[in-house]
Amino acid sequence: MHDVRVDCRICGAPIDNYAFDKFGGLCSKCSQETNLSQERIQSFEDLCRNKQPFILKSENGACLFAFHLPVMSEIVDQDSEISHLHVDFGKLAGLKQAGELVGMAGFYYNANYYWEASPERLMEAFKWFGDQIHANSSFWMAIEQDTVRDFLENNWRPSNQHFKEILTFNIISLTYDLYCLSSMNVELKGKLAELRRQMKSYVRSFQKLSSDIVFSQNYKFPTQALKGLTDLRDYLSHLSAESRLARISRIFCLDVKMSVHPDLIIGKRSVEVKTPAETYILPERHGPFTPLTNESTKIENLTNVIADGLRQNPDIIAIEVNHLDKREINGFNSKWLGSMSLEEALHVAINYHKKGVVLLFKTGSSGMTGRILIVSKVDGN
Repeated sequence: MHDVRVDCRICGAPIDNYAFDKFGGLCSKCSQETNLSQERIQSFEDLCRNKQPFILKSENGACLFAFHLPVMSEIVDQDSEISHLHVDFGKLAGLKQAGELVGMAGFYYNANYYWEASPERLMEAFKWFGDQIHANSSFWMAIEQDTVRDFLENNWRPSNQHFKEILTFNIISLTYDLYCLSSMNVELKGKLAELRRQMKSYVRSFQKLSSDIVFSQNYKFPTQALKGLTDLRDYLSHLSAESRLARISRIFCLDVKMSVHPDLIIGKRSVEVKTPAETYILPERHGPFTPLTNESTKIENLTNVIADGLRQNPDIIAIEVNHLDKREINGFNSKWLGSMSLEEALHVAINYHKKGVVLLFKTGSSGMTGRILIVSKVDGN
C-alpha cells in the first residue's frame, strides 16, 4: 500500500508515490489522456513543419482541393512539460481566397469545380451571408477555431494519415446557395430569422465559457464551451442540404420557398430535408495524406430519417445521400423506382399526391441525380 503524498497535477486527485514516479505526477487517467494529446500535438507539429500544402489535383492537373493548417496555427511550449496548441487567426478569420481556391480554417476548394462560380463571386456571397446573419470577424474566428479543434480531435488520424472535413465545404455551399436564391427572389426571410436565432444561442454560450484564460492556453479546449460551436457548424451543414435542393429546384424553374416548418415548399408541396449519418470506409492503402470523400462512405441507413420525416407529415421527404443504391428500410414496405436525373425525380415527387414519397438526391462528378421510393409502414408497426 503506497502512501498518498501529492495530488495529480491536472485533475487534483490524490496519487501515491508509485503513480508519482510512473506517470510523472499524474494519475493514470490523466497520463493516458495527456499521452494521447501529446501524440496528436506531435503529429500536428509535423504538419506545421510542412510549409507546402497538401494538394488534390484532377487528371488534367487542375488544383481541386488544398489542405494547409500551418498558416494559422503553431505549437507553443508554455512550460517545460506540456505543449499547447495555439490557434491565432488574426486577420485571416472568415472566407479566404488563394488563386482559384476559396476556403477557411485551412481547407480550400476550387470555386469553379465545386460551385461553377468564380472565387470573387463566392467571396461576395460570403460577405452577403455574414451581413444577413450579423456575423462579425469574431464569429468566424470562433467557427474556424472549432473547425481546427474538431479536425485534430475527431477527423485526423495521425497513425493512418487520412482526414476529412465536410462541414467547411457545406458552410461555404450554404452561403453561396442562399445568395443565389436571394438573387432569384426566393423567399428567405423566415429561414434567415431562424438561422440568426440559432446562431445567437450557440455563440452566447461559447463566448461566456471561452472567456476563461485556460480556453486559449490548453490543447484540451473545454468541451462544454466548444459543443455549442460544433452544434452550430452541424446545423449550418444540415441547412446547406436544404439550400442546395432549393437552388437546384429553382434552376429547374420550380416555385420554391424556404421556411422553418416545413423546410421547403416546392411546387406547392411541403418538403422536409434530411441528411443521414455518414460512416467512412478507411482505405487499406493510402499515401502520405488521404482525404476521405463522399465516395468513401458506406451506403447510408435511411430507416431513422424516413421515420422522423413521416412523423413530421410532409408531402415529400427529401434525403441528400452519397449513394442511390436500393436498400432495406426496416419496419417499412418500400417500392423503388430507378435512378434518374434530379430534375426528373423532382417532377415525379411533386406530382405524387399521396403520402410516403421519398426523394433521394445527390450531386457529384456525374451531375445531379435522384431516385424515388414510396414507403408505407409494415402492418402492425
